[in-house]
Amino acid sequence: MNIIECDKYSPMLIDWLCDKFQFKGFNHHFSDKFIRWNIWDGELSIILDFRQEGQVTLFDHIPSQYKGVPQQGTGVMVNLKTLYFDFATEFNYVPLPPVSSKQVGKYLCKDHESPSDSFWIYTYHVTIEDGSIVEYSCQTERLDLKDYNKYTLPATLMERHLVNSLTAPVTL
Repeated sequence: MNIIECDKYSPMLIDWLCDKFQFKGFNHHFSDKFIRWNIWDGELSIILDFRQEGQVTLFDHIPSQYKGVPQQGTGVMVNLKTLYFDFATEFNYVPLPPVSSKQVGKYLCKDHESPSDSFWIYTYHVTIEDGSIVEYSCQTERLDLKDYNKYTLPATLMERHLVNSLTAPVTL
């Protein structure tokens, strides 16, 4: 998702946090657009802007079980200013498997200084069980749906589910 789209959905994520944790009276500010969020490996992470008093107050209202993540190997809690949520649990998400993929284009990226470093970008349409199509680009001439299904496709579908689950855009 590009930064313009993130701007659009970030205030709605703040509203979702306020609703989830029954935080009343949050006053939106222009900087609400600049929170950072990501979906990867079934997890939604949100980083609030700690320069904004309202977001700090909201963060303080959220229980500690959502703050930070255990570090692999040591188990020590790290990233304590990042909020983590299990996506499937929070958004009633049921994954839909892809049924097919089809290459729809390819583009040669030329390196004018070193022609031997030129490479191809291939674009695919991956059709999902519900009939929708996700466009995907990579440097692989044959798209392996097993590999694609491991991280990239689930993250894309969860992001789509998230933005469809959020309420109407907030006017700042």
